[in-house]
Amino acid sequence: MGIVGDRPIALSPGELVALYLQLRAHESDLDRTVSGVLDRIRRILYEGLSIDEMEHLEDYYSILQAADRTALK
Repeated sequence: MGIVGDRPIALSPGELVALYLQLRAHESDLDRTVSGVLDRIRRILYEGLSIDEMEHLEDYYSILQAADRTALK
């Protein structure tokens, strides 16, 4: 058994931002494969977010988390 072929996974905006923030925090320790994942996520975020949102990504993430909590109620 093993992983065969491409298996795309869907991530919510909040999950994508959270993953990016975690990878970015450890960027200097990432191997080549994980660094490539970080680069792909970075491109997705830069294509979808404003410059201001990217410059304040932690704040944007907090807003996404608050929206998720509100949706659960």
